[in-house]
Parts: sequence; structure tokens; C-alpha cells
Amino acid sequence: MARGKVIGYFPDVIDHFPTFIDHLSVLIVYFPTYIDHFPKFIVIS
Repeated sequence: MARGKVIGYFPDVIDHFPTFIDHLSVLIVYFPTYIDHFPKFIVIS
């Protein structure tokens, strides 16, 4: 029964995959900014 539900939800995962790629690209864009703020965070801590 559970296996059937997993197979049923699989197409939904495929449909949302491009959105996941878009979010991943945004994360990569903001990553250098995160690195720039990281030393400041260490100093504050």
C-alpha cells in the first residue's frame, strides 16, 4: 500500500524538479554573499 503511494507521488516530484533547480541556482547566486558575511559572524560570536 505504501509502495503504491510512493509511485503515485513520483510524477509530482518530477513536476517540481525544475523549481528545485531554480531554487538551487538562487542559492548558488547568494552563496558568495554568505561567504562574505561569514567572517563577520565569527567575529560577532
